[in-house]
Amino acid sequence: MTQTFPKSERLTAKTNIERLFKEPAGSFFAHPLKFSWIHCTLNEAVPAQILITVSKKHFKKAHDRNRVKRQLREVYRKNKSIAYDCLNSGGQQACFLLSYVGKEHSLTATLENKVVLLLKKYTDAMAQNNA
Repeated sequence: MTQTFPKSERLTAKTNIERLFKEPAGSFFAHPLKFSWIHCTLNEAVPAQILITVSKKHFKKAHDRNRVKRQLREVYRKNKSIAYDCLNSGGQQACFLLSYVGKEHSLTATLENKVVLLLKKYTDAMAQNNA
């Protein structure tokens, strides 16, 4: 699998975004990140689409929010295969929400550890549901 992050993997469907915020199938928290998901059928031929959010309440300046989102996109791009392998083996599609809820900047290495932890928790939860 290539380690790219094309536009088709970005969540833009308003109905799926609303469902993610109102009634997620599950969620995990690893400070400073919150990870939620729903299983749905997507218009694109990708295993998952993701929405990355950073609170305007904690990061008033756009360049600060953009920096955190850039870090999260890069970390997800490098590690998305963890979740994709699970989804492809089950023939499922999912929508993910990755929210940064911390109040200060984090190092990229810290964020990478947390994202890997959250994706592994997700695959473990899916393995238990399918078993």
